[in-house]
Amino acid sequence: TIILGVILYIFAIIGLQMFMDRYDNIHFRGELPRWNFTDFFHSFMLIFRVLCGEWIELLWDCMKITDVPKSVCMMVFFPTLIFGNFVVLNLFLALLLNASGETATPKSTPEAKRLYEAKLRLKEMLSRLFRRVFLREKTARGIFQCQAMRDGLRSLSDALLTRTSFLKTARRSTIKIKRRLSCRTPISERESLEDDEREPQTNEEAAKRFSLNKKTRRGGTRMAEILQMKQIIAPAMDQPPPCFPSMILSITYNLRQRFNESFLGKKWLSFRYKIMLRVQSSLFEYSVLVMIMFSSILLAFEDESYHYGDQQNLIHQIITISNYAFAVIFTVEMVLRWLGLGLTEYFTNVWTIVDFIVVVVSIMGVFMPDDRSISTFRALRALRPLRLVSKIQGMKIVVNSLIRAIPAFVNVFAVSLLLWLVFCITGVSFFSGKFYKCIDLEKSKVNVKTKDECLQNESLVWYNSPINFDNVPNGFLALFQVATFEGWIEIMKDAVDSTEVDQQPNFESSVATYLYFVAFVICGSFFTLNLVIGVIIDNFNVLKKKYEGSYLDGFLSPTQRNYYNTMKKMSACKPTRIIPPPGTILQMVCYNLAISDRFELLLMGVILLNSFQLLFEYYQYRHQCFWYEIIWVMDVAFCFFFNFEAILKLVGLRRYYFTKPWNCYDFVVAVLTSIDVGIHLFHRHNAVMDAHKMNESPYKDYLTHIVLFPPIILRILRIFRISRVLRIIKAARGLRKVMFSLVISLPAIINIMALLTLCLYIYAIAGIFLFVNVKLSGSLSPMMNFRSFRGSALLLMSLSTGAGWNDILEPLVIAPPFCNMTHHKLPSGTWMAESGGDCGNAYLAIPYMVSYIILTYLFIINMYIAVILENYNQAHQQEQVGVTEDDFDMFYSVWTRYDPQATQYLPYLQLSDFVADLETPLGIAKPNEIALVSINLPILDGDRLHCLDIMLALVKNVLTEIEEDEMVILKQQIDTTFRDTFPERFLLKPISTTIERKKEDVAARTLQRAWQVFQTQRAIYNIMKMNTKDMRHEGEQCRNSVSVEELCRNMALAYAHYFHHLGHMARQQQKHEEEQEFDTIMTEPFEV
Repeated sequence: TIILGVILYIFAIIGLQMFMDRYDNIHFRGELPRWNFTDFFHSFMLIFRVLCGEWIELLWDCMKITDVPKSVCMMVFFPTLIFGNFVVLNLFLALLLNASGETATPKSTPEAKRLYEAKLRLKEMLSRLFRRVFLREKTARGIFQCQAMRDGLRSLSDALLTRTSFLKTARRSTIKIKRRLSCRTPISERESLEDDEREPQTNEEAAKRFSLNKKTRRGGTRMAEILQMKQIIAPAMDQPPPCFPSMILSITYNLRQRFNESFLGKKWLSFRYKIMLRVQSSLFEYSVLVMIMFSSILLAFEDESYHYGDQQNLIHQIITISNYAFAVIFTVEMVLRWLGLGLTEYFTNVWTIVDFIVVVVSIMGVFMPDDRSISTFRALRALRPLRLVSKIQGMKIVVNSLIRAIPAFVNVFAVSLLLWLVFCITGVSFFSGKFYKCIDLEKSKVNVKTKDECLQNESLVWYNSPINFDNVPNGFLALFQVATFEGWIEIMKDAVDSTEVDQQPNFESSVATYLYFVAFVICGSFFTLNLVIGVIIDNFNVLKKKYEGSYLDGFLSPTQRNYYNTMKKMSACKPTRIIPPPGTILQMVCYNLAISDRFELLLMGVILLNSFQLLFEYYQYRHQCFWYEIIWVMDVAFCFFFNFEAILKLVGLRRYYFTKPWNCYDFVVAVLTSIDVGIHLFHRHNAVMDAHKMNESPYKDYLTHIVLFPPIILRILRIFRISRVLRIIKAARGLRKVMFSLVISLPAIINIMALLTLCLYIYAIAGIFLFVNVKLSGSLSPMMNFRSFRGSALLLMSLSTGAGWNDILEPLVIAPPFCNMTHHKLPSGTWMAESGGDCGNAYLAIPYMVSYIILTYLFIINMYIAVILENYNQAHQQEQVGVTEDDFDMFYSVWTRYDPQATQYLPYLQLSDFVADLETPLGIAKPNEIALVSINLPILDGDRLHCLDIMLALVKNVLTEIEEDEMVILKQQIDTTFRDTFPERFLLKPISTTIERKKEDVAARTLQRAWQVFQTQRAIYNIMKMNTKDMRHEGEQCRNSVSVEELCRNMALAYAHYFHHLGHMARQQQKHEEEQEFDTIMTEPFEV
């Protein structure tokens, strides 16, 4: 707030010093604008209005000053808008988001962490104590009931009741087991998400979901008992759920027992089971979805021409018959769900309850007469498309995120309501009854002083502004317009000009009233509305993690979460086969140019030049021959270059050219560009022929009509190719991060867009039912109105950003004498007598418009911000982790040099060279033998290694400190994803690992050294023994002398071999010391 005040002060002083003398009656033809720079207060208010986004009219007033250059006005207004609106106001949102994030996580200080963990341990201990008491009792009761069911002591209906109770108890026990996995992060938020979940599921899905939970460290025995219970109740799983609640079932126990044991009861249960299978089938769901879509589309045709047109029209009859048919179909569908799922399960689920309400309203709306008095009830038929939400999972996730935000939004709403109530009561006390003014029938202000003087003239009206502070509800509506910056200038004008009750307003009779609105805008708009946005974003992120990740994702450490997210990104990558080089010399030259980075950069430069060339085209530039010829020559040159590029790549890459999407896009753009240039050549030829007074070509009109869009669109398509430069320029890492955030946000954005479209569709149809007869005035024009679906959809689409909704609300609440209360005009031009006439209805228009703005502008539109911020944050965090998408691309780029055919395998002997060729952070420079052994890579058959194993090991080497025990279940999920990407890898079993191979190598070298020492010692021993034996033959001197020479020769050879071995041992000593480092790696020492 202090920074905001400083910025307002600085720019107010700048504007005051630059334009103080220019704002006078002379420059503005006798009418000084209300917003000016004549003094500091007005200058401050003008800058404050610019900061709020209302700057266009003010800039236009500044440009009206003749002796001031227009650029000077821009130099004042644009920096104010950028620094004040784009920077400072968004800091409010950033600070609120940061504050909401800090409340969800413990403080980062060690004392706070220890205190937080102590609280969690105390909570866990208490919950475990209560769980031991109550869960044992429930488990024993469940086993007893199931055993009794097995022995035939209960009827089948009681067995079903017991099974339903068991599944609910099992689900709660499963959630409690999940909570015990870790106490590292706050889990209250996730507990509420799990406990509040009410999604429909079959009994088989519930049992399967319950049985898939793994054994925890302290819950193994309990899980075994629960699994035993599941096996006991398995025979009863092929029965439909009970129809009525457990209370009614217990009261009617004897009656149900007799009925279920009868022949008719058994047939009834069998019939319900078959209905349940049909209802839960995908064919039934898709059929219902198609019916809902067709019935919703028909609602768009019930416009003004349907209600007041020819009743015998074919389209009118088709719509009427279809409404009856769909009413019958949806009734049958609802009854089938009652029979198959039971009334209990049908009316305990939110989505089926919504379906029930929509079906009942649709049925009643079809059979009701077409009367204006019940148009409000008939407007509820517009809720029919709402059933699509429960059928489409993507829209369901977005709606659930909005529903989850309701509790937090209620808290924010309560705080905002108290704050707004203070301002509302203040406004009512200051301005109640003071917004009245005397105007003529054209709503022009006249020069009178009091109400009595105004009413003396019959042509004048004592008119009250539609938005006023006469009471608290009206005050809240006025403050809502001020908070959304729509119509707030007019409200401030009425407040500042107000004098007394029944007195004509005067220009700025109460200038200090501006401060009231400044205070409310800061507190009610900058704070509370941004707080709502922060709540939506925070709840969306929590729900996104719940749906897209596992429940264990909330119990991971930051390092484990980074590892898990990296693994999910890595599952989308796999080796690609390089394009094989061609055989001929010409094709080889084209091939080398096509894959060259320098040629790609040249291509990007040409695309940039083409983009700049489009900047020099302006209105009627074709009339200047010289400039037109230059642009025409440039168009032909660019067309020639792009076609040359396409032909070059087609020759060099051959059929592989169309395997890349960018190449297909380039080819289409090149073909369309050639067509564009050809059409221009044809027209130029005709122009030359006309100049020589020759006949025109008969194909001129034909070629003109085959072009379905302007030729400039073909040239604009080339600009999109410039995004290819992002993958070449290494310095564009930040741009790639932004582009990556946008790309991964597309699925969620599509879901939000679908929900926004559905909301717009519902409100458009409801608007037709409610305001089809309202008089066209103000912003309600023949193009944008509620008399047809097209006009209603266009109108609401423009309002989805919150712009100008006050201008639409004003004609919707129009009242006499500006409308007719008894008649309204038909499309044929005749007047029809009907209650209400063509006047509006404030009791319908205000809730309709305010609810639409809150739902679309505050909720759905801001969810786009939530999605993009979350994905950008993930991309930034992934970059901080050290392994990004670029690193994966680099890995497979190097991999293609060692595996050109994309076999996904690498020989073991090439592992060291491959890892050394990788860049950081995945690469390990030589010598890397010890590091490669320590990461323990599996070796497959044929001494090969798989690319997945190498990448997993290298990523794990970068992301250290990953506890193996807590990643077991998540690794199973990761392996499931990798099994879809690399199915061949999981068909082969490792025959060894790098550690085992090193053990074998060390063992072999140890055996070799021991054998060499043994051989040397045995040779020396034999020589010494031979020498002793020869010395005993004293009689043979001559022969003895010969033996001495041979003995010396043998001794020399033996000692030479011995000392050579000692030197070899010394050289191996250093390497042997390095091998001792593997003693900690080898879990079991090799015994010789």
